Amino acid sequence: MEKRQDIEFLRIISAFGIVWFHSGAIGHAVSYSGLMVFLILSTYLSKKSTAAGLFRKRFERFIVPWMFWFDVYAVENIVRGEPIINAKRSFLAGVLAGPSIHLWYMPFMFFCLVTLDTAKRHLPPMALCLTSAALAILIMAVTPSLTQPLAELGYPAPQYGHGVVGVLVGIFLLYFDVLPGKTRWLICATMIFVATQRLPYAGIENPSVIGMVLCFVLASGITQKIRSVDFTPLSQCTLGIYFIHILFLDLAAKARIFHGIRGPLVVFVASAITVYYLRRAFPRLAKYWS
Repeated sequence: MEKRQDIEFLRIISAFGIVWFHSGAIGHAVSYSGLMVFLILSTYLSKKSTAAGLFRKRFERFIVPWMFWFDVYAVENIVRGEPIINAKRSFLAGVLAGPSIHLWYMPFMFFCLVTLDTAKRHLPPMALCLTSAALAILIMAVTPSLTQPLAELGYPAPQYGHGVVGVLVGIFLLYFDVLPGKTRWLICATMIFVATQRLPYAGIENPSVIGMVLCFVLASGITQKIRSVDFTPLSQCTLGIYFIHILFLDLAAKARIFHGIRGPLVVFVASAITVYYLRRAFPRLAKYWS
């Protein structure tokens, strides 16, 4: 099946947004929308299949690369004279957060998709669609009361709190087509309204809304006919970029090139080129780290 280039392009943009956000460079708060898109697409592209062997596929896709990069950043921490993980609150939280905090995404998404795979076998598409939408709206509505408890739990609890909304929106969009047209857009409008009214994270609420809106546009099919450029070779590198960009951010910080947007742009390009050529040089090993 031919890949939709509008989705592939948005995957690239979301990866750049994550690099930009982690860089802390000027305007980085806006780029938080990249994480929301990353989370939504990870679920939206998981497919509706209930075929056997999905657990193994999820494990190979998320846990195996996570273990590889866990070791990479553990070594980096050892070289820098830092603890491998931050286990001040609990050992489990330290492992889930990882030697580099951005690694939280992999075990989190693995758990979410395995749970979704189980739900698919017991619930009809309409129920999954409406339940995920209702839960996303509910969580966004009660976020103010959850902010402090999640912060007190420490990493990766706040990330999980942000991430679950993106996953639920992704499930809603995965089954978007089972709803009548007016119902779809009423739910989308409700999500956006609640998000703009209730999310309390300074500098994050609007970017989250931007991310949701971009994915709603994709789900509408308006941009589906974009085929003039094949973004697939670069979009296939996005997970690898996500993993490796922290190493390049550390190098860029030492080189002091974080003036304006230049730093994250250079890091993104360097990460993309590295991942692209490593995937070409070692195609059989790519699945273990990207």
